[in-house]
Amino acid sequence: MNKQQKPKRSPIRPDYIVIIIIILLAIGMYFFFTEMMQPGVKKFENELEFVTAIEDGQIATITTEYVGGDNYNIWEVTGTFVSGQAPEGVGSYIIILHGDRLNNIYDVVATYNAANPNAQIKTNVVPHVTVDIWGILTTILLVAAPIVLVIIMFRSMSSQTNRAQDFTKNRAKLSQGKRVKFSDVAGA
Repeated sequence: MNKQQKPKRSPIRPDYIVIIIIILLAIGMYFFFTEMMQPGVKKFENELEFVTAIEDGQIATITTEYVGGDNYNIWEVTGTFVSGQAPEGVGSYIIILHGDRLNNIYDVVATYNAANPNAQIKTNVVPHVTVDIWGILTTILLVAAPIVLVIIMFRSMSSQTNRAQDFTKNRAKLSQGKRVKFSDVAGA
């Protein structure tokens, strides 16, 4: 009988793409679960509810940030509650206000701070930034990631095709020079 030689197998190399995807999934899960563990955010439905919370001494800080884009004169007001005054499971609050209503809120805060000099509400206005680095990086990543994945897939497919052709060439080389007779095949 003819002994056929087994083709040499290439050494196993780690699949770096799978490793990177697993690492990214682990990082994503970490941020997902840490975000889940954060205290909740109370959304004030109207300005009156927010003014009542200020007058009752429940608010500790107020941070005002301009909402960009096509939203003209709209402000996002966030902050924290006074220790022990927050609703159950809530750590901060948010309310969206128009610019003319924001001045009303600052008047209420000024009145409260004048009446309570020992427990004043701290205010902060975040300057409006039109472009940030994360917006630029996200756009670049959304364009570059599919291109990189396509390049990696084509390289992987071309190496697989070459291996299949090498396998058939090796089999053909192994069988050259060997004559097979009918009696060898038929078992006669």
